[in-house]
Amino acid sequence: MNASTPQMPRFFDVVEPYLRSGDRLYLAQVLQHWSPAIDPRHHIGEALHEAIFRNDETAVRMILDAGGDPKVQQTYDPGFTPLLAASQYGRLEIASLFWPLVGPSGRFYPSKTPNLYCLQVAARNSHVKLVAYFLDCDDAIALLLATVDYTPNIIQDALKAAVRRKLILPEDPLKPPPGVEDFVYQQRVVHQLINASANPNATSGLPSNLPLIHVACISIGCIGAHGASIETTGEAGETLLHRVAQTGTVEQLNLFLSYSDEPDTAIRSVTLHGESLLHYAAAGGREDVVKFLLTRGLDVNSATSNGWTPLLCALSPTNAKREQRSYRLANTLLQRGANAHVVTAEGWTPLHALATWPTPFSAQDQEARKAAAPLVQELISRGAPIDAESRLIQGPSLNPNTLRDVWGFRTQKFVEDLAIPTQGLEGMSTDTTPLVWAMRNNAVDIFEIIRTHLDSTAYDRGNQA
Repeated sequence: MNASTPQMPRFFDVVEPYLRSGDRLYLAQVLQHWSPAIDPRHHIGEALHEAIFRNDETAVRMILDAGGDPKVQQTYDPGFTPLLAASQYGRLEIASLFWPLVGPSGRFYPSKTPNLYCLQVAARNSHVKLVAYFLDCDDAIALLLATVDYTPNIIQDALKAAVRRKLILPEDPLKPPPGVEDFVYQQRVVHQLINASANPNATSGLPSNLPLIHVACISIGCIGAHGASIETTGEAGETLLHRVAQTGTVEQLNLFLSYSDEPDTAIRSVTLHGESLLHYAAAGGREDVVKFLLTRGLDVNSATSNGWTPLLCALSPTNAKREQRSYRLANTLLQRGANAHVVTAEGWTPLHALATWPTPFSAQDQEARKAAAPLVQELISRGAPIDAESRLIQGPSLNPNTLRDVWGFRTQKFVEDLAIPTQGLEGMSTDTTPLVWAMRNNAVDIFEIIRTHLDSTAYDRGNQA
């Protein structure tokens, strides 16, 4: 090509004004001159996906009538085809338009090993009518039943997506957080999928390998009504009730108990490691559930196989709770008779747990610091050990973030995995008391209160001598 030959403009530059405005009249003008020959990279596909996002069925039809590719992928993550994009946004009319155009193979995410189906995308986003449409399509059922590879998987994976609300795709940043109506839609989707033979007792596929009914606490009513067993246990022997106690509400817990033949026995169930519903509720920071379980007679000082009590679970940092909720819950348990003089098999104490919270960021939270100080004093006055040393924090590189969500029997495994040999401790401080741990974590207020108490105790002993 010589210098005098005019270069063809990028067709994306022609399409871009439509992407900004969604102007259908402008799109019509573009399509009058469009052909695959002048748009070899198929930038008109950008306009097709924009029309789907805007729920403009007329614009979608215009592009398809002009010869647009019904299988063109997005140029941005996650690279969905038009049918999958319509499944993402819940565009029923547009999805039904693409369904016959793309055929069975076009209903999967295009990859070497296609496994993401339009049904799963719709289920993940709780689009009830769209899920019903996909399940009711005659050739969809024929595909599901006739193809051995997909018979159990597609509908089951859709149930996993629906109850886990797993992020299959980037969400619309302007989309508001889920409201009550979204959870209602989610329940309806779960209803439809279970009716279509999905198994609620199957495992979730998550690293925890929990049954789906454990993960789907939000879909309580419909899962219980379809005969899912609340006695189904996870790998640690935890039941569905343990998960509800950790993440749910009193109302949800009561509803699940109503599906048990022996609710009084079910509410006192423990895991293989002796963890009760009270341990789980305390770890999850569920103050209302903790109070409810205490009124039902659960032991505030029940200990696990390695000595963890609900008080320690409440004080330990988890992703489910923040400092002040932890402090409030600990005070509630103390008022109900929790024993502060507790040491686990790993040497962990309430003061160790409390000093695990502050990080350089949270240490600057004045309200949290003010709330921590009286709790430290309360624990010490109630006999919390101040000289216990813990194997949990022997490693010099350990910090509070390392111990987040490490509570109960998990600490035993944590210590086993840590497995610091004796020679590895040479030249390293082995002082792992609450005082030193607070100093390592920059928990200044906690450090000062413990040190003041130790100084006072030493002074009293000196006078007695």
